Amino acid sequence: MKINYIYWTKTKGIGGKLKSADDFVVKEIINPKFLLKYKREKKIEKMSGPYSLFLLKKKNLTTIEAIRKIAKKFSIPLENFGYAGLKDKKAITYQYVTVKGEIEEYEDEGIKIFNIKKIDRPIAVGDLIGNEFTITLHRCKNLDKIDEAVASIEKGIPNYFGPQRFGRNNHVIGKLILINKERIDKKHAKFFIHAYQSYIFNETVNEYIRKNKKPYFKYIPVVGYNTKLGNSKIDKIIKKILKKEKINIKDFKIDELRICCNGSKRKMFIKTKIDYKIFGSDVILKFFLPKGSYATNVLRELQKLK
Repeated sequence: MKINYIYWTKTKGIGGKLKSADDFVVKEIINPKFLLKYKREKKIEKMSGPYSLFLLKKKNLTTIEAIRKIAKKFSIPLENFGYAGLKDKKAITYQYVTVKGEIEEYEDEGIKIFNIKKIDRPIAVGDLIGNEFTITLHRCKNLDKIDEAVASIEKGIPNYFGPQRFGRNNHVIGKLILINKERIDKKHAKFFIHAYQSYIFNETVNEYIRKNKKPYFKYIPVVGYNTKLGNSKIDKIIKKILKKEKINIKDFKIDELRICCNGSKRKMFIKTKIDYKIFGSDVILKFFLPKGSYATNVLRELQKLK
């Protein structure tokens, strides 16, 4: 069950490497309505409430690791914190976090808390629009072809789940849980099963790419217990993959563990606009991706390292 990624664009790769966390910067873009300082009802009032909203800058830490450090520093229960998404560890990231109660500006190794204000509700996944990336690639090649490569990517690329989703073998464990109904706690079981659902999605994309030359920008199923498959081209691909995997839709519900992993929808292809600057053999890229999409997909098509 190897994770395969197929190149969509046909242009030459520019190679290049990330040297440190400073070369990968991610900034969350939140729904502007969530960040309003004032609320308008019968009259305009300054936003207030039991929650503190702050901007978290972190480096070489996962979101969970950073929040654990903050929780320990201020003696606040971990469950009091909310966030809209998980951010990369090997990067400099900026993301919004809410906490029930009071908090102060704080800076420590790898962490900075700032722009604190009061708000009336916790932040959630639905408040995230997407992420803005600023990425520096060092020692690139074929830079005379970068215009062509970027233009090709901007026409659309596969919206794969990135390798971060799978770790070493998360999807394999997920399948084993579905088949063998392994004894594992509910929280971790869902984590692994979600990775397997992502694997099925990626394989669906691969099968589509092998037989088609035009990008498909519509939403397709991320298969789960509530997924209903018909006779469309995409649904037939998914049925073929499930048959090969010897997995049934009903397997995504495990009564013994009281787990039901429903499906969802995800765009098969996405578009982005890439701005870039060249400094010798280094290239600085800047682009936006909707929530749930991975910068590794853009880099893969641009670098073509394999």
